[in-house]
Amino acid sequence: MNRPFLPSVLRNAIPLVLAVVLAACTTPPAPVVPAPTEQIKAPATATATLEPTATFEPTATLEPTLPPEDAGIFHLRATLPVDAFYFRPVWVNNGSGLAAHLTGEGDTILFSTGDWAETLRYTPAAGETVLDLSPDGHTIARTLDLSTVELVDIASNTVLHTIQHASGSYPVVSFSPDGEYLAVGNWQEALVADIYRVRDGSLLWTLSGFSTAAPVYHFTFVESMRLLWASRAHAQVMDAASGAMGAPLLHEDFISAEAINPAGRQTATAAAGMVNGEYTPLIFLWDGWSGEQLATIPTAKYVASLDYSPDGTLLAAAVGGTVQIWDPQTLTLLGTLTTTAETVTGLAFSPDGTWLASAASDGNLYVWSR
Repeated sequence: MNRPFLPSVLRNAIPLVLAVVLAACTTPPAPVVPAPTEQIKAPATATATLEPTATFEPTATLEPTLPPEDAGIFHLRATLPVDAFYFRPVWVNNGSGLAAHLTGEGDTILFSTGDWAETLRYTPAAGETVLDLSPDGHTIARTLDLSTVELVDIASNTVLHTIQHASGSYPVVSFSPDGEYLAVGNWQEALVADIYRVRDGSLLWTLSGFSTAAPVYHFTFVESMRLLWASRAHAQVMDAASGAMGAPLLHEDFISAEAINPAGRQTATAAAGMVNGEYTPLIFLWDGWSGEQLATIPTAKYVASLDYSPDGTLLAAAVGGTVQIWDPQTLTLLGTLTTTAETVTGLAFSPDGTWLASAASDGNLYVWSR
């Protein structure tokens, strides 16, 4: 390994700089929406890049419905102080708890859903870097020396398993949504993701196929055993069970956010692009397997985070200090949730879709519900 990986905190600083440049952009015309199509899951096995199984024909331009701010769909229920500029909300224990997870050297704080009482706080030791938090709410992946990844039970402060990290660079890791697997990125002669079983730390298989010239990359383990890779202006969906790759999703500028619809093929990304001769913040909707661009949604400010509801009927977008709730099929803007922060930095729907958590740059974790 001869190209160091930048920590996710530094990677997420890039979009904040872009926000200053994009703040003056004007909103271009409404998005073009293709006809709705059947959502098709990736095949169980494959050995090569997936070929498209459906086509998308564009239709006439749709004027989105724009309700008043904070309109009906979600309401603010709690504002939890975290006192950190950048952190990630994580729903744990099937939604019975919510964590504010600070990737790196910050605290991980767990709250109980409903009364929002703090139930656990984990503070890393000197030289310890926390990489990810499992949905079980008590297992973290951490590194002390960049050459190993440790799985640790933070409730008992017990090291469960130690995984050798061959590349020696800053590890990129992601727990699967059910907490059963851990993907660990390695970049040696080629970029790969090693899939480990969490309960015993055993290596199950290795995935390859995503390529990038940039040493800054990341991936997210999402529903239905899929990985979503991203690097600079390039994103790509992978079937983690078979290693099959979707078509590359290419952008004109750095990708600031990405998400996969857990109920189907649609994938959302955010990046700047040229619209009517002006660089404009955009949300892109794709068929993640065929690579077909389905629609673009212009936004007034850059988008720092995206997340779909578990049933795939809602898409939340962090736009500046607000959260926009979209219907991703009709492109109807259902509501805008307003915070006191300059930037909403992270979003997460609860497993049952009734709660939405938003991390913000003012150091608060905002919790909304229907």
